[in-house]
Amino acid sequence: MDVPLTNGLNTITIHATDLAGDTTTSSFNFTLDYAGKTNPPVVQITWPTNGTQISGTSFTLNGQVADPTANVAVQIVSTNGATNTVSGLVERNGKFWVEDIPLSGGTNALALTVTDAVGNMSVTNISIIQSTLALTVNPVTPASQL
Repeated sequence: MDVPLTNGLNTITIHATDLAGDTTTSSFNFTLDYAGKTNPPVVQITWPTNGTQISGTSFTLNGQVADPTANVAVQIVSTNGATNTVSGLVERNGKFWVEDIPLSGGTNALALTVTDAVGNMSVTNISIIQSTLALTVNPVTPASQL
């Protein structure tokens, strides 16, 4: 379970009761100090890579970030200047993804911004191209053939 902490001293108290009804209490002190955190998060985009052609009108970007507590967001600008911002999710192991990023015709400029708890930011810029090819998947009939 994640426990949010605040800067400085944090005291966490745990109360436990066993099946016999015996109880115990323990307290722990944790100090959160970001004074030494000055570098932006290290980020690596797994997919798509710069210049990738993608079929469809939306896609999912994924990658890895060194700080699993960081926030990720994508800003994408189409060839006609329309701008969209989409927030992503980061797993505890640092894997991240941003779903349903809108994709317009032509070349789209994408900026991935990763921000840590202190506000240090890392920005990665790539171009994504909407492919002129369309992918169609026909249903399997009858369904018993699956």
